[in-house]
Amino acid sequence: MKTLCLLYFLIVLTIISSCTKLEREDFQNIPVNQFFKTEPDAKAAITNYYSTAIMGLNGNSYGGNGVMGESQTDMMEYAYDGNVGYFTNHFFLTATQYSTNLGNVIGSYSTIVRHISRGTNLIPKLETIPMDETIRKRYIAEVRALRAHVALWGYYMYGGVELFLDPNVLADVNTPQYKPRATQKEMADFIVSEIDAIKDDLVGRYSKSEKDYGRMTRGAALTIKLKLLMQEKRFAEAATTAREILTLGYALVPAYMNIFTLANEGNLETIWSVPCLTNLSPANTTHGETLQYDLPTTSPNIAKWGTWSIRWGFYDSFDPLDERRKGLIGQYTNTSGTLVTRGEGGLAKGAILLKYAIEPEMTGNSSGVDWIIFRYADVLLLLAEAINETNNGPTQEALDLVNQIRARAFPAMPAKLLQLTDYAGNKTKFNDAILKERGWELYMEWHRRQDLVRHGKFIEQALTVIPRGPVGDHIVLWPIPPTIVDQSKGIVTQNPGY
Repeated sequence: MKTLCLLYFLIVLTIISSCTKLEREDFQNIPVNQFFKTEPDAKAAITNYYSTAIMGLNGNSYGGNGVMGESQTDMMEYAYDGNVGYFTNHFFLTATQYSTNLGNVIGSYSTIVRHISRGTNLIPKLETIPMDETIRKRYIAEVRALRAHVALWGYYMYGGVELFLDPNVLADVNTPQYKPRATQKEMADFIVSEIDAIKDDLVGRYSKSEKDYGRMTRGAALTIKLKLLMQEKRFAEAATTAREILTLGYALVPAYMNIFTLANEGNLETIWSVPCLTNLSPANTTHGETLQYDLPTTSPNIAKWGTWSIRWGFYDSFDPLDERRKGLIGQYTNTSGTLVTRGEGGLAKGAILLKYAIEPEMTGNSSGVDWIIFRYADVLLLLAEAINETNNGPTQEALDLVNQIRARAFPAMPAKLLQLTDYAGNKTKFNDAILKERGWELYMEWHRRQDLVRHGKFIEQALTVIPRGPVGDHIVLWPIPPTIVDQSKGIVTQNPGY
């Protein structure tokens, strides 16, 4: 997977170098009838779709949906003002103000629609290339699952986006295409139906040693479906989906911080990750965004911009004995030998995130530690929540699922495990405990915003960080770009409240 991006460009280079005509030819665009000929062509095109469709949405730079969404919560904030700085301060702006101040929020809508459309265009091309039918089905399944994953972000952030699912409509590249946005129900039905249609054409999971590690699997596809079902509060279906994932061979890594190291890439807990390359692309760019310039590191040549930090309120919510808090730095001795404590220098706005291990060979902002999208721990906690909801209160099974997570966070400390007697018959109390546990377990893995929305705590948490006057429930969704609403002549409608 890490080398397949290079394959795409090598194919292009081969096409260029094989041309014997002396007159100038335009190689900016490769005609479809030249490129989509063989199975390697198909694999290269799909790999390119992976890189654009995943990193733009799940990536850990400030323009990614995950980062922007997380910064609207009680967990994270930017260190600098500007186009995307202090995102929560801009939290209650109108659509026009969003357009002026937060171009990434506006631009994300078009990115999502574009990547859904790219998947739609890829599918019929894959259907015509000569190849083994089993491989063809898997490739098409990968594209459809990726397209569903992109649509999930459209559901999270905008409620509904334009779903272009007919390649014939997209064939006219000279005419701007607009259509009514799908409703939230239509988005949900599309995602569920897509995953159900293709899940059995995918491999259950890949090990790190397999060449297709990092590509879409049945486990990843089912997790997409699970996340959607939980947001839709279709808890019985969600529990069934989670149990299906449990049969695929995943397991918790014994030590929490070992999940996020180069040595443990492809561990049994990882359901889906982006294979990254040290000092190349694609890369895990977390460290440059989170580390302060004066924090000593094993690699002195890495980028340290300190773009965002973890809010002190969230940091303080951890039990000091919790192993998971080791991924956060609450004080440090800087490169000058001075102790930096809360409120000073690099800790002025919050704690430093150091969840992913630093490689000694790393330079700049390109770590080779794989960026994790979905983990097994997430599935266990979602299943516990689904059981609690369907049973109208926790069962021993639900408590045991959460305690698997807590036992790792508090090794050899049985007193830290949850007891059923403390939660029996109290669905709300157990849901609150799960929400807290999800924050501690999954911090900065791009789940917090969706969790708060699902639990009805999103606005409440935002207001504890940036107190404002009365606000409407509409802010759980982002505004649609005003330019698209205008240019579509009302075909694309604005979200209520903006």
